[in-house]
Amino acid sequence: MCLPVLYGYTSIVYRDEVYAPFLPSLSKLMILSSAIHQLTLTLFSTMPFSIGQVQDAGLLFLSSMSSTISQETSETPYEAVPTAVVLLPVFTIMTGFALITIGRLRLASTVAYIPNSVVGGYLAFIGYFCLQAGVALCISRPMSTIASWKEVLDEDAFTLALPGVLAGGGMLMVSRKKTEWLPHIMVAVPALFFVLIYGWYGEGAIDKARDDKWIGSKSDSSSDTGLSSVLSLFDMSLVRWDIFPMLIPCWVGMVFVISFSSSLDVAAISMDMGQPLNTDKELEVIGLANVISGISGGYTGSYIFSQTIFQYRTMLHSRWVGFVIAFLELCVFAAKVDVLSYSPLFFFGATLIFIGLDLLLEWLIESRGKLMDEEYYILVLTFLAIQAVGIDAGIIVGVVMAVVEFVVTNRVYSEGKKYVRRIERRSRKVRPMEAWKELQKGCYKGQVVTFELRGELFFGNCERVRKILEEAVSPGPGSGEQQRRAIKHIVLDFHTTTTCDSSASSSLKQFVVMANKNGVKVLGAGFTSRVRYVLNKGGVLGEEGTRPNLGGKIAWFVSVSKALEHCEDGYLSENRESKHLLPPAKSWENLKKQGGGETWGNIVKRLLGLPDAEVGQEGGLDEVLNKYHEVIEFGAGQSIFRQFQAGPEGYDGYSDASISESFYVILKGQVLSSSWGDEEQGTYLDKGAVVGYVDFLLERPRSFNAVVVENAKVAKITRDDMQKMRETDGAVFSMVERCVLLASILELANSTEC
Repeated sequence: MCLPVLYGYTSIVYRDEVYAPFLPSLSKLMILSSAIHQLTLTLFSTMPFSIGQVQDAGLLFLSSMSSTISQETSETPYEAVPTAVVLLPVFTIMTGFALITIGRLRLASTVAYIPNSVVGGYLAFIGYFCLQAGVALCISRPMSTIASWKEVLDEDAFTLALPGVLAGGGMLMVSRKKTEWLPHIMVAVPALFFVLIYGWYGEGAIDKARDDKWIGSKSDSSSDTGLSSVLSLFDMSLVRWDIFPMLIPCWVGMVFVISFSSSLDVAAISMDMGQPLNTDKELEVIGLANVISGISGGYTGSYIFSQTIFQYRTMLHSRWVGFVIAFLELCVFAAKVDVLSYSPLFFFGATLIFIGLDLLLEWLIESRGKLMDEEYYILVLTFLAIQAVGIDAGIIVGVVMAVVEFVVTNRVYSEGKKYVRRIERRSRKVRPMEAWKELQKGCYKGQVVTFELRGELFFGNCERVRKILEEAVSPGPGSGEQQRRAIKHIVLDFHTTTTCDSSASSSLKQFVVMANKNGVKVLGAGFTSRVRYVLNKGGVLGEEGTRPNLGGKIAWFVSVSKALEHCEDGYLSENRESKHLLPPAKSWENLKKQGGGETWGNIVKRLLGLPDAEVGQEGGLDEVLNKYHEVIEFGAGQSIFRQFQAGPEGYDGYSDASISESFYVILKGQVLSSSWGDEEQGTYLDKGAVVGYVDFLLERPRSFNAVVVENAKVAKITRDDMQKMRETDGAVFSMVERCVLLASILELANSTEC
């Protein structure tokens, strides 16, 4: 699969007509370069199964450099090839040293600051470029501008291009449906071609097909494409060193893009493996490969993600695979036969068309459903900007648009706050004291970890956030393997996350997949509508309330309390010694008579850890407490009480300034507590929660709104009720006072603003 692509890459880098007679020898340089990349990565990479070749990320920059050289030597065309085969490797060496420096200084994460939408626009342009180069290779005519597409309208050119387009489209379909069939298809296409031409032309089929431009033509330089032919390209006396400064701006862009794409490849491989890889270390290895490649007259390269993952999944984790690939490529390089002059041009064109269509489909079509509208528009505009003003300027235009869009769309968050931090949270479920102690001793000793994500998650900080989260899943050798295995659930609290973009969504997706690979389930809660929309687009979220699994998605809940309750119940049910702490079905039978709700007496007993045997019995504490509260039912959307806010008296949007004379205990349903205008950042309170007690205790107006989310039943306890209870049933009053204080302490412990 490597060789056809490399011949196609050669036609992309050296697309100008001045290089055409030398393409056979230039192709050998491309093959030699890939062999060196493969050897270096096989020897030094931490992944023994890695596949490294000349990569598509740097092709456009190399092509731009070769075109500049062609233009500058238009009056002395004999200088073009010697200049190109020297200067391009020099810039490859410089790229290698730049990558080594980035890795040594641990700066790999900084290159991730390019927004996803800008990278998508660049990759879409690579797709267009590969498509155009593939068609040009099929018809044996140069195509370097949009106007060049008129060449295909010629009847002969159309006939030559059609098989390549059909074959490329077929490869695309196979790669997306049955990936394992792709190598067989790539062997079958040229085999079928030779069967057909021998049946059509008969004797002398190869020469006749060459005359009709189905097979590459023989040139004077192609009679011998061995080592001597390749070395003859390097005439140092003809090198135009004055062109070198003109290519430096292009090289700067190439370093940034190659380092970014290489980091993405390493991250994608790491995500598929489910194991963290040291991106900085891998960048150093890639840099070393580029230095050696450049010294030998080669070009930029990196890991090939798809083939590396293929090797990993087939369990071929031996370095011998890489050695064999490099050996075969060196054999092709050393051979004196010009492969192009005996192979169907449309087949090499088809491999480029396949790559081009795949990139265009992924980034211009499929990304539409994964990005926010404004991000997709930036992607398309970046794609068009590169077409209009070139690669470097186009990428800069894209980054500027992304930054402006972010500033305009989102408020600037406080610079002093971190974007992610580990927090201590517990569910608000009413449990016996024994259960709370068991959860504290076992569940919250490393099995369940909660992180709060704050402010904006965007391309400027998402990589740092991902690394912090990954450290929890794989703490590293200093933390011990035992700690890594102990973590079973990670809960992400998005309560204070105001917004995120597709870059953050992709980073979270990488983290979730890696966590799942390590057997850690990821839960999330507290999403604003915008954050939920972006994460849904990126395929990060599962269905609401679904059971957490290892399917690469976040199981999301309406509140952090609900997510933690799920983890706690799972812990209690999985541990034999703790199963008895889950409420048995029989103890809840009497609740059916109350419409599925709790009683205030049950809640008091559970919070104070009174014997389970008493819970739900007729009479007793319930009979006493019934004298001191009123049960009220609310429908969804109704307010239990509203936050005080000064305004015109009698206006429905404001509550009065009188002190709070009651507090409430939720017996059934769910209630949202929030401030005015901040409903999406509110807290969801469930059965057993005490609402409004602090305002009641401090004798102040309501400090928040309490709105029913699900049909609710609450117990209303007034100041008069508490006074009568103190005077008449002092022991019960002490129990209730301890209960509401404990509930308030739990509420304070779960505060996101502590």
